[in-house]
Amino acid sequence: MVSEAEKVSHHCPDPNSDSARMTDFFPLLPFPFTEQYKAEDEEAAARITAKNGLESYSYNLRNSVDGDLKDKLEASDKESLDKAITETISWLDASAEASKEEYEEKQKELEAVANPSEFFSQLL
Repeated sequence: MVSEAEKVSHHCPDPNSDSARMTDFFPLLPFPFTEQYKAEDEEAAARITAKNGLESYSYNLRNSVDGDLKDKLEASDKESLDKAITETISWLDASAEASKEEYEEKQKELEAVANPSEFFSQLL
């Protein structure tokens, strides 16, 4: 039974109150599963970061090839870059749950095709 003094001093919140929160009823305790899933969360964050990096690199490269560098690249160079970019974007669409390592490897493959020493050194 909750006394009137406890109700007034807010030690025991009214569960019918609009301002009542779960933390009022259950103090913040360390939950055992938070540490258990911490490694999984960090792995998922790293995977998503790698995916976003590859996606960003692919689209930025496509925009550069179709925009600023359109007239500066030879037709064969532009064609091979377009093909590699299109393949990478298609792979991204089909591989939503790939590992961090797979995303990083795919980015290295695309960077090898778009290596500045081959294509962009002539523009510098």
